[in-house]
Amino acid sequence: APLEGGGAGATPQEQQERHGGEEGQQGHARADGRRHRRISSSGAMDENERRLHRRQLSADWQRQFEQQRFRQRGRLADRVGAALARLNNPDDTRAMRLVALLCFVMDACLCFAIVKRVPYTEVDWTAYMEQVDTFAAGERDYSAIHGGTGPLVYPAGHVYVFRTLQAITGGGDIQLAQRAFGALYLVNLALGLAVYVEGRLVPPWALPLLVLSKRLHSIFLLRLFNDGVVATLSMLAVLLMMRQRPCAALVAHSAAVSVKMSALLYAPAFALLLAQSQSLGIVAQSLALAAALQLCVGAPFLLQHPREYVACAFNFGRQFVHYWSVNFKWVPEATFSSKGFAAGLLGAHLLLLGVFAARRWAPHGRLRHIVSANLRLRTLPFPEGGHARAGATARVLLECNFAGIALARSLHFQFYAWYAHGLPALLWATRLPAAAKLLLWAAIEACWNPWEGESSTPGSSALLAACHALLLLALLAAPAASSASS
Repeated sequence: APLEGGGAGATPQEQQERHGGEEGQQGHARADGRRHRRISSSGAMDENERRLHRRQLSADWQRQFEQQRFRQRGRLADRVGAALARLNNPDDTRAMRLVALLCFVMDACLCFAIVKRVPYTEVDWTAYMEQVDTFAAGERDYSAIHGGTGPLVYPAGHVYVFRTLQAITGGGDIQLAQRAFGALYLVNLALGLAVYVEGRLVPPWALPLLVLSKRLHSIFLLRLFNDGVVATLSMLAVLLMMRQRPCAALVAHSAAVSVKMSALLYAPAFALLLAQSQSLGIVAQSLALAAALQLCVGAPFLLQHPREYVACAFNFGRQFVHYWSVNFKWVPEATFSSKGFAAGLLGAHLLLLGVFAARRWAPHGRLRHIVSANLRLRTLPFPEGGHARAGATARVLLECNFAGIALARSLHFQFYAWYAHGLPALLWATRLPAAAKLLLWAAIEACWNPWEGESSTPGSSALLAACHALLLLALLAAPAASSASS
């Protein structure tokens, strides 16, 4: 009973022991509380530390990421800078070839689309077929061969080329003819790109100018002019001369002349390059092969009606129509048709050739040395090869051709094929800024497209003449970087 009553009857010793036990239990409880508080506070500190650590790691990662991204940006900028430097370096053969290949593939696709979607424009194709039909019927008198646009005024090579095209196209089917001229355009483009790559005439980024001409695509693919054939053979002759194969080059040049006389504009440059060839034997052999080709091509007509053939195929006094002139429509028609105007242009052309030869093609007295050596029948060594030599040869030929074009008595729209692929090389032979070169190219290209109706205007004609004059002056002001006659 005393025990159950809370220890009222307990002895003092027992009460003291009981109070001590209770205090011990309370002390243990207080200790456990303090321990729990310390544990919870240390856990909170650990959590804060972990959060701080995570923040530091995040900041470190962010810093590393920014540094890596900065390094990647730097590497990307370096790569872009290196790529731009390569695209601006004409001596980078790999870049030149890669850009040339891309241009060729893209232009091949463009040609396919043009033939497929753009309507054909009839100009001379039907007349060419009529002339070929007359020849196939046995007519050998050149003065008696006519087409819908007039008499036959081209050498016999023109007749054979279009007779072959007539056979290929099954009598003159337009779609097949367009495909054939599309293939011819791509051959011409491939030759032009080869000339630019081997001669290192422009930086790689300027090569697309060879495929951006609207007028050139029209001449080849939509109007089927014989000027495309002449341009292709002339470009082949330039490439062969760059590779130091003068005999083959002269044969290709003679083949171009056999299609149309316009290829004769290259003749002075070929003469200068041959004048300092390996030997007089090479010169004689080249000229003999060129002449033999002309005789063989014209033989069916020369054997029966030689006078008519020469008079019609090589008519240097042919009169042009003022309405169709692209370069001199700004000149009054009476002046344009006068003999004095034609004689003045011929004299200016000869003078300009002399200035170019003395200042750019064989400067510092080398022209006089070449002429003197040939008059004394001395053999001059053919210069060593290399890109500089190849580029100089190409520039001599292209500049000579352009000098004749700039002072031609009349240019028609299809004549743009004569020098369209040579324009970038001519522009980059000058000291003009790149922006001025592009602007001049665009202005010339614009002048070769009709401004009103189907013909040029006096304004576009005057602009073209001014652009030609500016380019001539820029070429004469530029130094002869590497003379082909050195």
